[in-house]
Amino acid sequence: MKKMWFNRFGAVFLAAALILTTQSPGYASVAFATNITAVQSQTEGYEFGELVGTPSDYSNPDNWYQIPDITKKVDTFYIYPTSYIDLDKDAPLICGIDNPDMREGVVGSYQASGEIFEESTNVFAPYYRHTNLKAAIGMTTSEYLKFQTQEQRTDIYAALDYYFEHYNNGRPFILAGHSQGSAMTKIVVMEYMRMHPEYYSRMIAAYVVGFAVTKDDLDKHPHLKFAEGESDYGVVLSWNTEGTANSGAQNIVVDNNSVSINPLNWKRDATYAPATLNLGSRMRDSSTHEYVITQPGYADAYVNTDRGVVLTNSTKDHYIHVRGFDDLFGPASYHNGDYGLYYYNIRDNIAKRIGAYLLDHNDYKIKSTGKKLTDYSRESNWINIPKIKKDVDTFYLYPTSYLTYDKSSAPKYSGSRNKDMRKNAAENFAEYSPAFSDYTNVFAPYYSQASIPALANAKNNGYNVLSKDPRTDVYTALDYYFKHYNQGRPFILAGHSQGSMMIRMILRDYMQEHPDYYKRMVAAYAIGYSITQDDLDAHPYLRFAEGASDTGVIVSWNTEGKGNKDSQLVLKNAISINPINWRRDEVKASASENMGSVITSDSGKTSVKKPGVADARVDTARGVVICSNKKYPYSDTSALLNGKQVFGKKSFHRYDYGFYFYNIKDNVKTRIEAWKAKN
Repeated sequence: MKKMWFNRFGAVFLAAALILTTQSPGYASVAFATNITAVQSQTEGYEFGELVGTPSDYSNPDNWYQIPDITKKVDTFYIYPTSYIDLDKDAPLICGIDNPDMREGVVGSYQASGEIFEESTNVFAPYYRHTNLKAAIGMTTSEYLKFQTQEQRTDIYAALDYYFEHYNNGRPFILAGHSQGSAMTKIVVMEYMRMHPEYYSRMIAAYVVGFAVTKDDLDKHPHLKFAEGESDYGVVLSWNTEGTANSGAQNIVVDNNSVSINPLNWKRDATYAPATLNLGSRMRDSSTHEYVITQPGYADAYVNTDRGVVLTNSTKDHYIHVRGFDDLFGPASYHNGDYGLYYYNIRDNIAKRIGAYLLDHNDYKIKSTGKKLTDYSRESNWINIPKIKKDVDTFYLYPTSYLTYDKSSAPKYSGSRNKDMRKNAAENFAEYSPAFSDYTNVFAPYYSQASIPALANAKNNGYNVLSKDPRTDVYTALDYYFKHYNQGRPFILAGHSQGSMMIRMILRDYMQEHPDYYKRMVAAYAIGYSITQDDLDAHPYLRFAEGASDTGVIVSWNTEGKGNKDSQLVLKNAISINPINWRRDEVKASASENMGSVITSDSGKTSVKKPGVADARVDTARGVVICSNKKYPYSDTSALLNGKQVFGKKSFHRYDYGFYFYNIKDNVKTRIEAWKAKN
């Protein structure tokens, strides 16, 4: 349920900026005030004193700007910035919760800085009694913060109590605000969260944007941690954006010993982040009052560690100017752009912190990390979108095609638009997709990939590495495929190597979230990476293939020579099936039973051998397929990774598909026919 109020552009545009308003108090239960005062009296070091007045009634939905439908695994409790300005001499310094001008102003405030959290979280936003901007005239930052501990704090604490008791249901959450809202958020993390460690333990981050967090605050409140990078959680983030001409100027949201983090590179030092790192800006046009999205964004950023602010060389058009308040922020403040100048980097960062928290708290059932790196509505982001001629689809994920080996200089992840990765991925698709394309419509997205050094250094914990950008892209592509392309058809999942690592992830969490899709899965060919007995035990809905024609099952193997050791592809308790006789025991299948191999040389030339060149036997102890082929070389990674053999010295990883190509192709047909017969 969303509550919206008609937007008069004048008030809203001013509101998107700042700290705000005030009028007559509202009335509600006194239980909250009595309880929290009792706690305060027993708690050492509280700085703000007892709560003032009677809290507003947050059991009344009309006292919430937004109570969302619950569609995400994480909430945001959002506190809007100044949304009330009245310069009349008789205007109250603190406005009532039902003040119509304030409520109207919240619309624009929320659009400017609240909507950014909606992609990854359920955003709750209470109305609260609010400071009129004129009250801030002549105040220092600390004086202003103290002023906020009147009815404003009483309302926010009452709203938090009601939220945690009636809405949160134990979900992790983010606190967020801007300007006056961040002043309130700062009070919450310093005081309310110290009083409620049972809630605080689930806080992913507090975005205290557009108001100072100082070294003194952190020293006095040792439970607080300021963010050190882009994905730590349980942390406070803050910055105030200025131009260099604001140096030495009074700015009510900047205090002595302020601390900031750079919203482009997420560093706290003075490392310069150019505008080329800006994923996109979203600022309101002053004439049309419509938001204009600029991608890539136009604002650079670097931290002035002495003043504790973020400096940018962005256009002066975005300086904040509020008539009658010229001295409040200094001559070159970008206070209105604290969120908007770096909008898409912040949105991406929200998703990263959520993903890190959920991963470390063993929540492998999440549908996605919430962010979107790649737009799969664009056909250019797919290797192949086929014409629909078959009754069954294949969703194909290519192996590692980001072939960079310099771990000191190469990014940990390629973007989905990396040209070299795309070229290699397209070549792989052309080589292996014919195993599926005779009987299915093969869809194949480009997706962000982990580098070879990143996977090699992860050893047997590639799951954590791929749970970042690669998972985000693959799950986004799956969402788009099922919504727009699949049309209810049965489907196959297929991949190799890194692609099969992703399929293992899909089976373990995405399909658990989507049983309506999973029931239409003919098979998952997760070839070239381990599926383990532990996977099956932990996810009892998964079944491994027992023969050539069972459906709704996983098909997997890693191909090795006898005596191979130390392969990062082979996990403890791995399981394989024989790709010639489709047995799981150790009965050997000779090369004469091999229907045909497809071998690609280093020069890229493909040769087809019928019958195939390779035999196969399952080593049930190691959980791999053993091949006695001597003609074709093992997969050697030593020249690429400083002598390191990440697959072992006797791996046929590069031939997992090629050795048994025509048997795989025939098996695809067999399983499809079996699925149709049963359905």
